[in-house]
Amino acid sequence: MAAPRPPPGQKTLIPESVLDVPTQRLYAVSAFFLLQAWKLYEVVTLYTSTEGDLGMAWTFKWMAFDGLFLTILPLLSIPWLSFQQTTTIIQICIICLLDFGVSMRLQIPLGAIFWGIVRLFYDKELALSGNRVSVNDIIYNSSHILGRYTVNLLPESTAKLNPAASAFCLGESIDEVTLPIRLNSTVPIYLQYSRTDLETSEKTYFNVTGRDLKSIMSNAEDYVPERGVPSKNAKSKVKVITLDIAEPGLYKLERVIDKSKMDVRLYQSSALVVECPTASFHVAEGARNRPDRCTGDFDELTLKVRGVAPLTVKYSQWIGKRRSTTTFDSIYPSTGFQSPVLNSDSDTVALHNFDDYSWASATVTDLLLNSTLHTSGAWTYEIEEVTDAVGNVVSHLADRRSQDEKDNVDSLRSFRFNVHERPELSFGNCDADRPIKLLKGRTARLPISLKSSDLPVGARVGYVNSTSIMSEPDPASLDYDILQMVELSGRHDYVEAQRAGVYYLLDVKSQFCRGRVMSPSACMVYTPPEPAVSVAFEEIKDKCAGSIGVTADLTFMGAPPFEVAYRITKDKKHVQVNRVKISRSRHQLKFMPEEAGHYDYQFLSLDDDNYIGVPLDSKPFQTEAKVFPLAGASFVDAGRLSQYQTCIGGTVDLDVKLIGMGPWKLTYDIIHDGQRQQYSAGEITTSIYKITTPPLTGGSHTVTLVSIEDSHGCKTMLGERDAVVEVRRQRPTAAFNGGAVRTTAGSRVKLPVRLTGDAPWEVKYTVPGLGSLPVLTVIRDPNGFIEAEEEGEYEIVEVKDRYCPGFVSTTHKNAAVEWLERPSLSLGVDAGSLREGDVYTRKSVCEGAEDVFEISCRGLSPFTVDYEIIHAAEDGKELSREHRELTVPQEIASIRMHTGRAGTWRYEFKGISDARYSTPSAPNVTDGKGVLVLEQIINPRPEARFAEAGKVYRFCSQDAIDDQTNIETIPLTFKGKAPFAVTFDVKHDRSGETESFVVNAVRSSEYALRVPREALTLGDHVITITQVSDANGCIRSRQDHAQKVTVSVTEPASIVPIDNRIDYCVGDRIGFALQGTPPFDIEYVFDGKKRVAVASTSTFSRVAERPGNFTVVALSDHVNNCKVAVELSKTIHDLPSLRIREGLTVVEDIHEGDQAEITFHFTGTAPFSFTYVRSETKKGKRRILETHTVTDVNSDHYTIFTSQHGDYEVLEVRDAWCQFPREPLHSGGKGGQKLLQHTDSSG
Repeated sequence: MAAPRPPPGQKTLIPESVLDVPTQRLYAVSAFFLLQAWKLYEVVTLYTSTEGDLGMAWTFKWMAFDGLFLTILPLLSIPWLSFQQTTTIIQICIICLLDFGVSMRLQIPLGAIFWGIVRLFYDKELALSGNRVSVNDIIYNSSHILGRYTVNLLPESTAKLNPAASAFCLGESIDEVTLPIRLNSTVPIYLQYSRTDLETSEKTYFNVTGRDLKSIMSNAEDYVPERGVPSKNAKSKVKVITLDIAEPGLYKLERVIDKSKMDVRLYQSSALVVECPTASFHVAEGARNRPDRCTGDFDELTLKVRGVAPLTVKYSQWIGKRRSTTTFDSIYPSTGFQSPVLNSDSDTVALHNFDDYSWASATVTDLLLNSTLHTSGAWTYEIEEVTDAVGNVVSHLADRRSQDEKDNVDSLRSFRFNVHERPELSFGNCDADRPIKLLKGRTARLPISLKSSDLPVGARVGYVNSTSIMSEPDPASLDYDILQMVELSGRHDYVEAQRAGVYYLLDVKSQFCRGRVMSPSACMVYTPPEPAVSVAFEEIKDKCAGSIGVTADLTFMGAPPFEVAYRITKDKKHVQVNRVKISRSRHQLKFMPEEAGHYDYQFLSLDDDNYIGVPLDSKPFQTEAKVFPLAGASFVDAGRLSQYQTCIGGTVDLDVKLIGMGPWKLTYDIIHDGQRQQYSAGEITTSIYKITTPPLTGGSHTVTLVSIEDSHGCKTMLGERDAVVEVRRQRPTAAFNGGAVRTTAGSRVKLPVRLTGDAPWEVKYTVPGLGSLPVLTVIRDPNGFIEAEEEGEYEIVEVKDRYCPGFVSTTHKNAAVEWLERPSLSLGVDAGSLREGDVYTRKSVCEGAEDVFEISCRGLSPFTVDYEIIHAAEDGKELSREHRELTVPQEIASIRMHTGRAGTWRYEFKGISDARYSTPSAPNVTDGKGVLVLEQIINPRPEARFAEAGKVYRFCSQDAIDDQTNIETIPLTFKGKAPFAVTFDVKHDRSGETESFVVNAVRSSEYALRVPREALTLGDHVITITQVSDANGCIRSRQDHAQKVTVSVTEPASIVPIDNRIDYCVGDRIGFALQGTPPFDIEYVFDGKKRVAVASTSTFSRVAERPGNFTVVALSDHVNNCKVAVELSKTIHDLPSLRIREGLTVVEDIHEGDQAEITFHFTGTAPFSFTYVRSETKKGKRRILETHTVTDVNSDHYTIFTSQHGDYEVLEVRDAWCQFPREPLHSGGKGGQKLLQHTDSSG
């Protein structure tokens, strides 16, 4: 069987593509049962535990879980599990009540509920024959009332052609149509219809009879008034048959005769069948083979429409992905057309009012579509639908032809072509004001700006050897020196030019369209001149040294900026090539070398803005000179002259570069505090000289170079930059900023340090445990710190800042680190006696007794104690191990001992932490294992049990009074340490009183109990164990409720009827009350056969399954085996029966004024009475119209006559003894209730 789908419009929350409906339902139901299983597990666990209890927290938790599950379940929209809101609320209330009942330990009669459910589905009981029978099958046997009589009043018969006034048409895809005929309460045997030709108005008649009509009627369907069309799902007395029509024309229904050979009334209606409307595109012969057009062209389409005018055509126009729709209304021929539709104000025309139907013939109309193609892209015209004058609508959206078919037909329902943009061409960044340069020996690129979606394009370019551009060139009038075709493939392309002159763009054409030439369409090309330079050399002389260099004056011609390359050769072996960039037309270069020698200067090449690498002739651009440079000196590291620093009393080395002819004599000054000290150094032979200052005092010192004298005696005064040396006025210091630090062991401590000087500082200090070996650290903060991880004293031994070594404070050079004391744990004085090591033994107690011990903590509170509780059996096997943490706010704490289960309990204290030490440390112990242990033995509580709990011990009452030895003993078993003492309760069932007695000195684990005579009377006695104690002093009270036995003292059995009736009906229960001790043996006779029944309760009951005589003859029970002879007789009568027309369902159709005869037949013992009803069924609901009761019928049949429609059924029948159904039935109908006296229909 297929899984139910969600209702229409409703979807499951989880899509079925992810998880189907049956799987979702399985998961949801499984989740509910898992939730309940979890709840049941908690209930059983807590009920069986000695310390467990279901509190309100448990109740509220499960109310929330169950309520949340039942609330979320409908949101998943799973079929069969999507309950209404009211149903969900009821479910939540029921399950919350169950949760509350379980938490309150309410006694729920699960057995009674289970057997009630079983009885609901399996209700068979024992009958007098000894078989099991269903009582409902006997008392509700439908064969006792059989038959139903239905009276129908026949309505008026009608027929109508085309009841929905639909339009019909025949076309190329519609070969025939079906005309519906609505038949109301009739089955025709003859049908005649006519067809009127639309061209000639000639009328033809057609008859449908016999086998053809039967074939049509076999396909008749129910009529749906809302839609006016047949439907196989609707239930209606109105049927619809169809006629297959293959020719156009006006059709009318002329005559219909039903099976009663009577004419059926016909509605004035007709059906017009015309040619289906069509529309198509027609393209001119030349345009049809041209699928590509250009912007600005026309579409050249003709729309041809055929059908019953006036027509309506709707077509769509697609330009790329943009769609527009156009509708043409009232399309008809422009000349000589007449139609009643044009003069009608309504949407429909009365077709039967005309003699001439030529207006319904198809006409053809052409519409010219000559639109301008303004946008490029794919253009598509599609005919969507065509509507004719009588309402026929033909849609072509679902009937598109393929492109191959379109190419082979003249009449198209869609037409497609591509519209291309016309290309636009112009020069880019080139005109009379912006000419293009053409360098000598090269080609120039003329930039082209092209706007076209179809690439490549072809362009025609003309060249004129001219130096000016005409304002309005005429391509036809100009005499071009060169005409060439070029192909352009990009939006920004170029044309190569090899000659200077004017280039014109003449025209452009793409693959599909001729384009336009835009401005600028002419480009000027010119050739710039090459650059030139003239050079004038002049020697530079000094009065002392002679020739010290050369100057070169340069004069340029060309387009600046210029760049000159020149070469300097010293002594014909040291070559150096340089380049200089010049933006002016005149420039002077000075060549003053620092070393003496023979120099050759030559200019090699020249560049300007247009040309690169123009070579220069060597003779006019070359000169030679012998140079003796002037002496000079400067500091080597000029970038850091102001960054020299040193300590007070220190010196600084400064490097000086010397130029000229050596050896040299250098004079320099050192300036400090407004005083200048001059120094000289002679006979310097190296070009780099190192100046070493004397020891400097604190402050700023400036070293300045004064003069330099070379080997020729030429002295030069110097003006180079000075060197500045900053000297620190004091040395750095270091000291600890604080004294001793106390902290937890193993912590990392930051010892604060106070430093002076410039960061960073290098500090050396000693660490405890490393001896005198110092440790180096770098500190960048004057208020920094030293990290310490060891306990002891730290000492600073050395300090140095960025520049200078310093001093260590003698008074604060030391700092100490001390560890705080760790926490410890010990047991209280009376916790137990020390056995060995750190294992203490505590006095044993009984199971369930209260016992606590104390622990003592040392340290800074609060404390956290880490310990384990281990439970072991008597044989030493470990049963459980539990880890715990105890927070102790003060130094003393109490720990409650586990006494709920017997065995050896061991408490192992692993560690302790306090407010200082977060990591637990071992308690102070002496066994070396770091664990403090306390052990205690819990003695089990004694237990006494009945060897056969629940057993019933039976004997006669006379035996209990006279002979105590005849009473059976009750075996007991004990657990614990003997001797035992036991207390029993004896509850008397009849009086409800309870007595107690005690048995002492039970020295064995097994004991035979005799109940004292004075504790036994007539009836049942429940004996329970209330208390047991053993030699350890342990006591157990109120043991398991199942630990009880019953002692029954009985008398002989007896039987009496529950009621005093003698006569019973089939289906009744015959019951007797039994006195004695069950089970009982009952002997009885039914239908001449003797049977024995066993009753396990104090009631004997059997169902009377059939008529006959029943007699009880004897009774005995199983305790005393006393058999009692009795005689109790009952008579069983059969149930009455009633049949309508031999128990059949009869349907009789009558006309108004006629009567139907209904006869009832009885079986049973007269007199009879019965109740019947008249009802009807509308829209699936049964409604009772009237109810009648007839009494005192002494015959075996009864007849009534009626002219009212409806279903006649019997609800109840009675005879002299019994009735069927067993309980009276009451009618809920609206009709009056009448009491009809008996009339004998036979005579």
